[in-house]
This record gives sequence, structure tokens and C-alpha cells, in this order.
Amino acid sequence: MYLYDSYRLGAPPDAVAARTAKSQQVRVLDVAVIGPLMVWGGFKLGGVGGAALTFFGVTTIAYNGWNYGRVARGEVC
Repeated sequence: MYLYDSYRLGAPPDAVAARTAKSQQVRVLDVAVIGPLMVWGGFKLGGVGGAALTFFGVTTIAYNGWNYGRVARGEVC
């Protein structure tokens, strides 16, 4: 959904900005804390479970970093 679609759908601008700011804070937490902890835990755990945890940690960092950039550039809301 693009930024202007939220306004057209009737959401007040302040509500859209608050929702976007909150989700951006969660993305920063995912990229800076949760993803790296998952990667570290995966390396510590080892085996298939550790490999899966490491994979999900890396994909968490990549996905949330990519979405953070998109929202910061104004591509989506």
C-alpha cells in the first residue's frame, strides 16, 4: 500500500504516522537485537536446529532491514 492510499482509505494522517513510527521502531529492534541474537544462538546451538535458527535470524535481519529502507524512502506506509 502506498502512502497516499492510507489517506484515501480514511485513516487520519496522525494515525498513519503513529502506526508507521511504531512499526519502524520494531524493525530497528529486529535488525539490531533480535536477528543478531538468533544468529548467535544458532551458532551456539549447532546442528540442524542451530542452522535453522541462524537462517531465520539472517532472514529476519534482511527482511526487516529491507522494509525499513522502503518505508524510510516513502515507498510504502
